[in-house]
This record gives sequence, C-alpha cells and structure tokens, in this order.
Amino acid sequence: MNLKSLERRLAKLATNEAEAAVAARFAAYAKRPVAYVEKHLKSYVTPKQREILELLDKPPYRVLARSANTQGKTFIAASKCCHFFDTERPSITLATAPTAKSVTDLLFKEIRRLRPGDRQLAPKAPRLQASHEHYVDGYTSNNPDAFQGRHGARLGLVFDEATGIDPAFWARAETMFESHGGHWWLATYNPNDSASPAYLAEESRGWHVVVLSALEHPNVLAELNGDTPPVPAAVRLSTVLRRMAAECEETRNPDPAVDFEFPIGSGVWWHPKTPDFEAQIMGRWPVSPTSALFSPFLVESCFRMQRAVDPRWQFAMGCDVARFGDDKTTIALRCGPCLLRLESHSGVNTTWIADRLRTVIRETFGKLGLVPDDSMSVPIFIDDTGGYGAGVIDQAHGYNFIGVNNSEKSPDPRYPNTRSFVWCELAALAQAGALDLSRLPLNERQNIKAELTAARYRIDSAGRRVVEPKAQIKERLKRSPDRADALTLCYYLAAQSVPRL
Repeated sequence: MNLKSLERRLAKLATNEAEAAVAARFAAYAKRPVAYVEKHLKSYVTPKQREILELLDKPPYRVLARSANTQGKTFIAASKCCHFFDTERPSITLATAPTAKSVTDLLFKEIRRLRPGDRQLAPKAPRLQASHEHYVDGYTSNNPDAFQGRHGARLGLVFDEATGIDPAFWARAETMFESHGGHWWLATYNPNDSASPAYLAEESRGWHVVVLSALEHPNVLAELNGDTPPVPAAVRLSTVLRRMAAECEETRNPDPAVDFEFPIGSGVWWHPKTPDFEAQIMGRWPVSPTSALFSPFLVESCFRMQRAVDPRWQFAMGCDVARFGDDKTTIALRCGPCLLRLESHSGVNTTWIADRLRTVIRETFGKLGLVPDDSMSVPIFIDDTGGYGAGVIDQAHGYNFIGVNNSEKSPDPRYPNTRSFVWCELAALAQAGALDLSRLPLNERQNIKAELTAARYRIDSAGRRVVEPKAQIKERLKRSPDRADALTLCYYLAAQSVPRL
C-alpha cells in the first residue's frame, strides 16, 4: 500500500468515525422530533407544531399543514428537515416551493438560522450535505423532471407554500413516496386556492390535516390573559384585533359553520366579511370565493339541502359528450332544484348515448308514477361545442334533444359566451338555495366538489364575467370536469323555472 492510498484510507476511517460520533449524539432524538427541536435547536414548539411533528411519524406519514399567516409553518418545515438530517443517516430530503425566493430566502434561510456555522451548508445554494447519499436539497417548482428518481429507505419531502406548487410536482412526489416509517411528506400552505392540489389532497382523505389558526395561537391566548407572548416573531393579538375591526362584524345569531367565537369561551360571536380574513387569520378555506365561482362551503351547502321532489316541477337533463380518450360522457337529470341522477361512462358511442338518455328519463317518469311517454317533451341539453354532440342530437327519435354550443354568444349580456353564462347561472342557483345535490353518493360528492371549486373567472374590459376554458380546469385537476359540465347543462335556463327556498 503506497502513501496516498494509506492517506485516503485514514481519511475515510476518520470520516466514518466522525459520522458515527454524530449518529450517536443524535440517536436519542431519532423518534423524538419535538424533543430535538426544543432541546437541540432550543426553540419553542406550539401545540399545533407539536401535532405536525408527531403525525409525520404516524401512518400515512404525510401531513397537510393548512395555516393562517405568521404561524411558523416555514419554521416547522425547516426544523423537520434538520431533525431528519441529523437523526437518520443516510437520508435524503427534497424541498420545493413555487419560487427561488421561497426556497432560498424562506425555507433555507430558516435552516441556516437553526444551524449557525454548519460547514455542511452550501455557501449560497439551497443545500445541506454530508455525503452524496445524505443531504437536504431545495428546488423551485418550475422543473418537475428534476424532482424525481430519488428513491431510498429514508426519504423526506417538503412542499412549502404548497398551493402554488405545480401539480406535476405532486404527481412526481407520489411516485417516490412510500407509506412507511422511513418516508415522510409535509405540505404547508395558506388556504388561498381551492383549485390547487393541496385542496384536492385534503379531499382525498389520504393525509393528516392540521389547521393553524391565528385565533388559537399561543401568542394571542397569552396576550388575552395579560401574559408575555412566547413567540414574539409570530402573530400577535393586535394584528387579530385590527383585522377583526376591519373585516368582521359581531353577530347574535351565529352559524357555527361560518362564524367564530372570540375570545374562545366568551360567548361573543363574529361573522367574517372577507375571504382574506378567513384564509389569513382563521386558516380555513374561504366560505366566499374570490376568483372562484364556487367556494367549498357553497358546494357543501348544496349537499345539505335535501328538498323533497315534487313531480310537478320542471324536469331537464344535461349531457356532456366525451371529446378525448380520457374524457367521460356524463349525464345529469334534475327535477326542479333536485339533482336526481349523475352518471359517467367511458368508451361509448353516440347511438348508445342517445339510447341511454331516452332510457334514463323514461325510467324516472315510471318510478315517479308519471306517464313515460310524457318524458319525450323534457328538454335534454347536449353539449354540441365543436360538433361533438351532433351524432347524439341526430338520434333524438322524437325526444327533445337540444344542442348547446358553449362558444356562442351568451343569452345574457352580463357574459360574453354561453359557457360563462351556464357556469355563472349554476353558481347563482346555488347561492339562492336552488341547487340540491343531497342525493349524490359520497364518492361523487368529492368528485363534483373538486370540479365545481376548480372553475375560475375574470372580469373583461366590458365588465362581464368570463369563465376560463375547460382545458385550463382540466390542466389543474389532471382530469376533465365532465360532471360539472353536465350539471351546468342540466340546469341550463333554469333560473326562471327552479323554485327557491
């Protein structure tokens, strides 16, 4: 053995000994993340932050931290990165955020603050590395291909500001993540976009969900009692009171699903008037949508309506005909405000669709004790945008098949095209208590809720509401909103015929 080989061997032995010493030093914290943060990082952990850290070690080992502003969500993400790096060797942690500033100036700035003087931190790049198999890496969410192919027994994933992260990153992460104790996944975010993958993840029920509200923060509770706030840099009582004065009103007839009691236990209830207060102070998805047509709360109110069907009400059907391979032909049937049926089918031809439309309405009339032949006059609105529905419309066989072209001029001057009209009118019906979706099964409720809350609109130069194209909603959802489109057709021109509450 020559001198250089001996030097390399001795250096490797020294490295191994150093790593073994570090591993022994942190062994006691391996499954005790809260103790690590409190004792090693010497940092205060709020009850909600404690809950997040502990849930990451429990199946399914992934946590959605939906947070109001200034709650320390980036701090807890950075703390978990440090804990995993120090206690699990080797391990890989991949962290991402919507922008380079978010990764470098927020998440890794916090990691640097927690690890002052650590030579394993790259001078400028968002990287903490002990070896090529043991590191924490930061990426911006503009190149999903860079965020894949990392597999190992110990893997951590961090999505900071997760509502702004491209859906492709979520899809890549799913291919790497394994639901066992060696993997964990933390997504932190403000609830500002119910069309984001973060909202869809909440709806999937495959995650722990922790809500961080400013109304419950230890600083606010301490200051209400006249005590010193334990986390001076986090949200303060003065901020909450200032925002309440500007954006809330006291109510004597509170709705617990919308309103909030503050201080907690005081018997004084408040009604939030802005979606920003709900998202930034309460940490909840806003009841009132911003650029969305449907808020989650509005859709849920439609599920709770439960009106009895009156056969004397107007019947109508809607059919969204599949355009592409992964689209589905969807059929909706209503009686007055009540949706009676919603069904989707793949790989069916126009003859089958036309026959199914006739069969559904005849069977429904028979079940309700009505004359089946009378169903022939029921309006059946079929999406004929781009000519896709023409093959169905041509096979009406005496039934009232009506083509609707969403790209045509709107019948209402408040909207530029029919697509904007049908979507906005459906939302108006929901707000008026005239959209009863209570008969949908649970799995279909989750699907229709995701599709309705995904739709966005803008105001054009003429002051009209313009609903975004179907392709944009499909890109966001990673599937076509066929159910929602069938629903808009089913309630087409229903504003005058549907009874309100």
